[in-house]
Amino acid sequence: MVQAPCAVCLNGMVRAVFSAAVHQTFTAQVRDLTDVDVFLAIVTGASGLQPTDWLVAHEQYRPKNVSILSVAAVSAAISAHCQQPAGRPMNPVWLKQFVSIRECWRMILHEESMRGSNYEWLFRSRTDIVYFSPISLMQHSSRHVYVPLGGMSGEPYYHFCSNDHMFLCPRHLCETYFNMLDGLFLNPRCTNATLSKAPDQFVLPTIPRVAQEQWYISYIYSEHNTPTSNGSTCPLVKGSDSCCGLVHEVPWRYAIAKSTGIQCSRVWYDWRPSAQRYVSKKDNVTAACMALHDMLYPNASVDVFSKWAEDDGAQGGYDAACLRNRC
Repeated sequence: MVQAPCAVCLNGMVRAVFSAAVHQTFTAQVRDLTDVDVFLAIVTGASGLQPTDWLVAHEQYRPKNVSILSVAAVSAAISAHCQQPAGRPMNPVWLKQFVSIRECWRMILHEESMRGSNYEWLFRSRTDIVYFSPISLMQHSSRHVYVPLGGMSGEPYYHFCSNDHMFLCPRHLCETYFNMLDGLFLNPRCTNATLSKAPDQFVLPTIPRVAQEQWYISYIYSEHNTPTSNGSTCPLVKGSDSCCGLVHEVPWRYAIAKSTGIQCSRVWYDWRPSAQRYVSKKDNVTAACMALHDMLYPNASVDVFSKWAEDDGAQGGYDAACLRNRC
């Protein structure tokens, strides 16, 4: 039997994993392009998954393994996390995703031990991603790890390589990311009391003022002996090779599935107003996203595209009605 060279971790809340927009585009843009084993780490409420949900999950994703985590268990897992010695408190909502990422890692390690060999590449994605470009998992250099192009900070003047929606890594570079919760945020040597650490203590690095928690992704893959790479903020003119250490950006086009529709603004707005990376509002991907939203949510009481365009447009200066009308 031929073993799949790649493993895919889909982790996150249960609310969108069964969305047609998510599983149909995942099949077309990820599964059908590469031989993969899928692992699901799903966070649910107190009731867990219903029997019909299990059937749908196996039919839509054909997973190698599934792990169900309760919201309460996820919250408990990060209750004693490290705090930055200075600056704003850590956002617990952001940390929670790494509990299910860690669960994916455990399932992958177990599968590798059962089959007697490691995967060549691992790809992690949220359970609410709607894919609008092919995710070819084995076409990249094995010397780097990869995140989607487009930052997670509204600050326009810096280049972070810190998108936390998707992550692709060659197997030998994966553990740092998948085990980031234990290695960084739940480090048993963590001290929150002082900036001067004893040799056996660990102080969580402080996020730069203009960044958000996603900055830690670029930090853990930085080259610590290079001043322009060690998690520092870099002007856009320097580019990812000099600023992000081992992290490279890939122009994957995608949107986010919400309960009332698809957040199509994500396919054209990259959160960097000064980067001049906006795509045409008439381009095929934007049109495809809007068409999929209209088809799957014909009776939506809220036009999600316009709603999010208005929210993002407050930073980018775009007119929601114009976008909606393909102006």
